[in-house]
Amino acid sequence: MVSEEYLTHNLHSFSKLYSGGYGGVYPESHIIRFYVRVLTHGFGIDGSGRQKLLDLGCGTGAHALFFKSKGFDVYGVDIAEAAIKECREIMPDIQNNFKLISPKPSSKSFFDVKYDVIIANQVLYYFSNSDFHKILQSLYEQLKPGGVFYATMIGSSHHLYNNSFPCYDGLYKVIPDKRLSDVITYVNFVHSIKELEEKFKYFKKRHIGYYDMILGNAEGSDYHYIYIGEK
Repeated sequence: MVSEEYLTHNLHSFSKLYSGGYGGVYPESHIIRFYVRVLTHGFGIDGSGRQKLLDLGCGTGAHALFFKSKGFDVYGVDIAEAAIKECREIMPDIQNNFKLISPKPSSKSFFDVKYDVIIANQVLYYFSNSDFHKILQSLYEQLKPGGVFYATMIGSSHHLYNNSFPCYDGLYKVIPDKRLSDVITYVNFVHSIKELEEKFKYFKKRHIGYYDMILGNAEGSDYHYIYIGEK
């Protein structure tokens, strides 16, 4: 399996999901807590200064809309055309701030903008080790000095790990659970805090946390690491 094959698979899989109505309507609780507890009270960034924020893998715009409501100058990128279309429809006044991007990482900036905050929620673990570092380098360059970086990664205690096997450059092939989705995914699991710190070594570590939930015995843990850094 080569890089281009897994990236093409990601594109087709997420295009299928978003075309079928995938995507949250409301911001997730860990994003709201990040805004209140870390950005506002930890860094003094509440959006009132029209700080610029990039949502990498913005999906249908639930988080972008949340930060926009707080005053941020919001930008978003995604590989799924249906997702970007939804963002532009719900935020027509800033529709040019949303862009469809290639699944293959590039050193180019998404917009001619430097950001105060970059969030990468539930997106970076779909990259192989090599492509992960490419996108991290790009994000680091697009962040202002002193800017805040937020990302989540799936931990190996997540229930998907038990149904996967290593296949390519840090990625594990996850066999789909028909109850939830018939889409095969490739996930770059994180096995320890030490590994998490190594992956995000570009940034100065500020906080490491996690979120988890179990909706039923048949599903198992939804364990995600949270990494918060600063340039």
